[in-house]
Amino acid sequence: MEQYFWLAYPYSNSLATITKSSGDYEPMASEQYHYFYDWIMVSDGCIAPRVKVEAIIDTPTAASFTLSADTLQWPKTTVSVINTSTNATTSQWDFGDNSMDNSPIHQYTDTGTFTISLKTTNGNCNSLATKTATVVGDVSKQTINLTKGWNILSTGRFPLDSTVKTIFAGLDVIEVKTMDAFWRTDLPEVFNSLKTIEVGKGYLVKMNTAGSLVINGSTFNKTLKIYESNGKWQLIGCPTTNATPFSQYYNQNNCSIIKTLMDFGIPQVQPIH
Repeated sequence: MEQYFWLAYPYSNSLATITKSSGDYEPMASEQYHYFYDWIMVSDGCIAPRVKVEAIIDTPTAASFTLSADTLQWPKTTVSVINTSTNATTSQWDFGDNSMDNSPIHQYTDTGTFTISLKTTNGNCNSLATKTATVVGDVSKQTINLTKGWNILSTGRFPLDSTVKTIFAGLDVIEVKTMDAFWRTDLPEVFNSLKTIEVGKGYLVKMNTAGSLVINGSTFNKTLKIYESNGKWQLIGCPTTNATPFSQYYNQNNCSIIKTLMDFGIPQVQPIH
């Protein structure tokens, strides 16, 4: 190996030292030397300084939970869960319907199969447990167009929330009433005697402006109930989603007149035949 040096023999730097040469040298100009030599490399080992390391060992967590029911029948779509996890410092629920609910009681607003998951953590340790819940039911939407003034309506769907305030939310309603109860928007809730809308029953609804009532729920098909009125007027609804003749339920033996309303106080009278 041929190498030229400006420094005197032996040569050393921060990494290695040439300690021996088997070659010879010849003097050259300007005190330069031409070497033919063998290298014997000696280098101090690279040793990093010792560093104190603290190791924190977290207790493993195991996520687990119980489910109140794995099949729910609309409109009873509320499921409750009980956290039975061990060694968990934090717990996060996911009910599989894109909700932000972290409560152990959850209500689904649609049918289908949903994956419920529970994630627990303890320091850097985490665990995940999953179960499925299925909501079944013939769920569809019913749209009822309401005109300004008085309307007669009955609903044919089981909604999740049947309170009058929720059913008519977003509509410009003045009053909803039956033959013996009422609900008005200008009254405190405590003074309203009508609290819920019952599927298949008839209601009088007074609108300030026209609007469409949309109800999402399972369909309702039952036999029309005939009330004993003792000669008094009764407000009846339609318990089926299909057109049904009144003559199947009412005749001259149990009814004298059936009225419909185009506007409150202006009845159209239809004698029973």
